[in-house]
Amino acid sequence: FEPTTFYFPPDARGRVGAYLPDIYIPKYDIYIEVKGYLDSKGRNKLRKFKKYYPDEFSKLYVIISKSSKDNKFFFKKLGVAGILYYEHLCQLYKHKLVNWEGGK
Repeated sequence: FEPTTFYFPPDARGRVGAYLPDIYIPKYDIYIEVKGYLDSKGRNKLRKFKKYYPDEFSKLYVIISKSSKDNKFFFKKLGVAGILYYEHLCQLYKHKLVNWEGGK
């Protein structure tokens, strides 16, 4: 869980930002981000991750709800490698994911 921190260059105010993907799976060399809610700060971190770490970004998969309003952002604006839907994972595994950010 959050095994790698990707640091960004300082912004105009001198603040250094960072992004921590939720999960890294070495066997498949992929990163997974679980998103229940995506605010503007989270969007900016993902944009910077794509800009400064394009190779790692190309391995990013996102888990969100099918009802999320962020589908277009992840697919069209960011172009993530893939999206997995929480609801599909629940059906597939016949139970809910424990401690999911957007789970009920």
